[in-house]
Amino acid sequence: GVFELRVQGFINDLLDENKRHGQIDLEAKTHNLDCAKALTGINDSTLVIPHGITLSGKAGIDGPHYTADMTMAEGTALITLLADCRTDKETYQATLAVDSLMGTDFLPHDSLRCVSMTLDVKGKGFDLFQPQTHMKADLKVDRLQYAAYDLSDVAIDEGREEDYGELWSVRPTGEAEADTTAGRRPERGKAEQDTLAGEHSRRRGPEDVRTAAEQPADSVNM
Repeated sequence: GVFELRVQGFINDLLDENKRHGQIDLEAKTHNLDCAKALTGINDSTLVIPHGITLSGKAGIDGPHYTADMTMAEGTALITLLADCRTDKETYQATLAVDSLMGTDFLPHDSLRCVSMTLDVKGKGFDLFQPQTHMKADLKVDRLQYAAYDLSDVAIDEGREEDYGELWSVRPTGEAEADTTAGRRPERGKAEQDTLAGEHSRRRGPEDVRTAAEQPADSVNM
């Protein structure tokens, strides 16, 4: 066979966004998926889909509250996903953990070997263009082997805050926070820039506000 799939569950009051409630349980196992390679046009040994990959998990819904708990296993490798989302409060958080995944099991001719890492994401707001939207992501690389490189114990932090836009931090884990941190304010529209310029002029006082024509000639930079 190609794969096995079992799904069971229930959902009550599906059309009522406040009363709907349910849970879905899923189990799957791969067998021979060479046909999937043919659909992508890859018929050589560049990509391998191992037999015996298992996927199990459950997804739940309780009004505006959605949850998911999934686990995928391939050989000794484990990939887990925990997710939680509330549409009424526009909040979300998720954790994706990869433990001892061998890249050569899928790409035998590539140099990617062992991968172990954890990604944590949480935030509030679904519209990235709204100033009150904020998000924070933490990536912890326990081990990443590629060719002759062996990277371990490195953390990468990324966030989008209301006042400072995107913030990045890269550091070895266990050491001081934010060895290199860069922040930038989000671009402002012209109307907002004009408003801020007016407020800045009022704070400076009338004695400091001059037009180009009122400034002495030696104060104009060419």
